[in-house]
Amino acid sequence: MKPRKIIKPDTPATTSGPARFLVPPKSLTPAGMRSRLGMKVESPGKEPEEWVFEGRIDEEPDEAMARLRTAPAYNAGEVIHAYNGTSHDTMRGLVNELDRQARAVQGGDLSQLESMLTAQAHTLDAIFTRLAKRAHLNMGEHLPAAETYLRLALKAQSQCRCTVEALGELKNPAAVAFVRQANISAGHQQITDRCIK
Repeated sequence: MKPRKIIKPDTPATTSGPARFLVPPKSLTPAGMRSRLGMKVESPGKEPEEWVFEGRIDEEPDEAMARLRTAPAYNAGEVIHAYNGTSHDTMRGLVNELDRQARAVQGGDLSQLESMLTAQAHTLDAIFTRLAKRAHLNMGEHLPAAETYLRLALKAQSQCRCTVEALGELKNPAAVAFVRQANISAGHQQITDRCIK
């Protein structure tokens, strides 16, 4: 039986980012029970969001918080919330939706990723077009500005191409063959496996 960890009341309760403990955990999780962590998500210009996160059975509060803070859906939710959050969004809703989408991908449904890559390719193409036009407008009189705009335009074009390639690989994965090859030298035999795309 692993020893129980005690979190003292004076343990710092804040975490990096907008989420923090509402109340620091003061005691152990009773055996066979789940810890419940109160969190408060604060964003500029929005009402603070209170969110209760429930741990697993026999999981200590600090372990439950560490699991939440390292969950891909939670970290992505924080970034989306920070960049694109509105007054109607909640961290809980974002995390649950991201988790649902991750489970769909794990189950083989790639439709959301295909939509995302298609939208990003169009967005990058729009950025390329806009920057290329700006470069053209500066060609005669402001050559350094034209060069900067053109360099940025070509970066956007390159990223667009990479995105389209990624979408193509997602739709039509490259066939992978495992080839067994025998190398015979100095009287002994060596078998090597190679992966060929």
